[in-house]
Amino acid sequence: MGFLLNKDGVRYEMLSEQNLFGAVRCVSHAFTSNEPMSRHLGITPEDFIVFASAYYRELIDEKLSLVAIDERSSQVIGVRISEDYCKQDEDFFVDGLSPRFTPLFALLGELSDYFKNNHQVSPGTYAHLFMVAVADGFTRRGIAPNMYKLFLDIAMKRGYTYAVTEPTGLISQHVLLKKFGFRELHRINYHDFEFEGTYPFATIKDHTCAMLLEKKLTELELFFS
Repeated sequence: MGFLLNKDGVRYEMLSEQNLFGAVRCVSHAFTSNEPMSRHLGITPEDFIVFASAYYRELIDEKLSLVAIDERSSQVIGVRISEDYCKQDEDFFVDGLSPRFTPLFALLGELSDYFKNNHQVSPGTYAHLFMVAVADGFTRRGIAPNMYKLFLDIAMKRGYTYAVTEPTGLISQHVLLKKFGFRELHRINYHDFEFEGTYPFATIKDHTCAMLLEKKLTELELFFS
């Protein structure tokens, strides 16, 4: 099942068919509760499960995504969804996907277009840090940093030289910029984003923008992390 690490009562594994359902439920609850755009658009856990169940299954064979499992309960309590950046160029259809997602995907698509218009993107070079979630009651236990370190090890062994991500909230943006050394390439302010003649995120409070961040992966960081 892709066992990677056992630390402080938490078992870390590769995303697999065996833990897929738990991973989907963990991320669906976290994102609809905490991610600014999902919450603002009224995306429900049930909406998110439809998307994540289909999309995450497509990522299993890439072996870049991780889960954290509580050894006492066998519950999935953390998820790190990652992929080759070129994966986004593949045609992918989710039957029954809620239209609530459309403005969210449009904004992320603009960030992706900016990146691809300014970079030479080829398979095996850029690893996309797509989503990270830790279940309620299990935060502040180092689960997200442990998954990030494991991701670094896996990505560098696979030959990736850069990580790219699009954090949408102030906390994740601060952590990635200040703690993990990512650099900002571009941002889209929520109040300014126009979609089909409307401004769907104009009334988001407490968060200002979605960012596009990049980082070169180095063995030095892995050694000292």
